Amino acid sequence: MIPFPELKAFHDVVADDSDKVIFIVPNGEVYELLWVHIQVVASGGVGDRQFRLVVYDAGGNLTLQALTGEFVTAGETWEITWTPGLPLQEDETGLKIMLAPLPTPPLLPVGYAVRVLDVNAIDPNHDDMYLDALVRRYQPGA
Repeated sequence: MIPFPELKAFHDVVADDSDKVIFIVPNGEVYELLWVHIQVVASGGVGDRQFRLVVYDAGGNLTLQALTGEFVTAGETWEITWTPGLPLQEDETGLKIMLAPLPTPPLLPVGYAVRVLDVNAIDPNHDDMYLDALVRRYQPGA
């Protein structure tokens, strides 16, 4: 039972992938997505990687997507954060940091899934993507 909303963190440091399902909302809960942060370490594989955060409903249908504006090229390391209420802020400093907007704030019912991926799938078995996310977890009727 969750009498009041509580924070729940997700952390994934498995290397050699650029496509991750962060979570699927379990039975009896609703998640409010607060932010997702990834660090991408691109391999030497040639090509432009573009990362997208996507939300699927319980039937696997795409309901939301948030695309980054910059491309990650071979050998680069980028920090990318999606959070509600921000405008798209591409890197203008050379620090390879990007902020991307989400709708304010997405509430995700049972069965919804959140995934982050390189939509171009340049070198998915060699690129490294480390991920952190934070949700506010509700249990209706608790």
